[in-house]
Amino acid sequence: LGFGPSSNRGAEAARGRYLVFLNNDTEVQPGWLAALLGTFQRDEEAGLVGVRLVYPDGSLQEAGGQTFPDGSAANCGRGQDPEAPPYRYLREVDYCSAACIMVPRSLFRSLGGFDPAYGRAYYEDTDLAFKVRQAGRRVYYQPQALVLHHEGASAGRDPGDPRSVKHGQEINRTIFRTRWAAELEERDRRGPGKDPDHLGETQRRILFVDDTMLTPDRDSGSLRAFRLLQLIREEGFHPIFCPRNLKGRRPYLEALEQEGVECWHTPHIESVAEYLRRYGRSLDLVMLSRFEVARMLMPEVRRLAGPVPVVFDTV
Repeated sequence: LGFGPSSNRGAEAARGRYLVFLNNDTEVQPGWLAALLGTFQRDEEAGLVGVRLVYPDGSLQEAGGQTFPDGSAANCGRGQDPEAPPYRYLREVDYCSAACIMVPRSLFRSLGGFDPAYGRAYYEDTDLAFKVRQAGRRVYYQPQALVLHHEGASAGRDPGDPRSVKHGQEINRTIFRTRWAAELEERDRRGPGKDPDHLGETQRRILFVDDTMLTPDRDSGSLRAFRLLQLIREEGFHPIFCPRNLKGRRPYLEALEQEGVECWHTPHIESVAEYLRRYGRSLDLVMLSRFEVARMLMPEVRRLAGPVPVVFDTV
């Protein structure tokens, strides 16, 4: 039958509120299911949620997927460090690989399930994500749901081999491109599902620096800054947070990441200046919170980030 038809058959027999589609060449990691379910509890507009897929060698396979106008698709972050900050925050994506996704059963059925036009496999998950958005729901990448994937172990990897399920990938790309041509062009222009490395091409980036990790349950200044970062994201900007002392204190780090905030800390950088040296020229705004932070970092911002506007937040 193939992946799509078999999954549809399983969905017909299911009785739960949510469906989980999970490949047979995966190894789920602790907390994966709760993280997926929690995304729907956090946002009632969530319609499909995918996981952080890693290879057996520990490298990243996918942090959500990105599509292009010609109908081709790519795994965001493929081959990178899965713990790197750009791949650890909750965000909307073009699609998620159905190697592991969760979707409300009622929504899946109302959309007709995986389209049989895609045959045994490939692009049925991408098509489903586009139908979910067309229905007014959101498609999320949830990094706290971690799954090991032995990619191609059961379906094959060679698109030139007629015996491999992957043989139909190019055929299905044509079907997908024809069906979603207008949406593909629009999403490429707006870029909400782009690989994090290329977000600056379509989404304005704001770096927010405070003295330490935000602890909104402990002090009003942190609560205020936490809410500011939420507002930045809600207004369509990409928020990036960096504590000056570089300590990624948990569980506060995860709380920010679950708000869609990209957080930089050790061991990924050794100083705020290092972040500015790498990415300063791609920033659209820098916010420096508290007098001491501004006094210490303003010269570095001017030297490494060029003429970027700077906001001094007096708290």
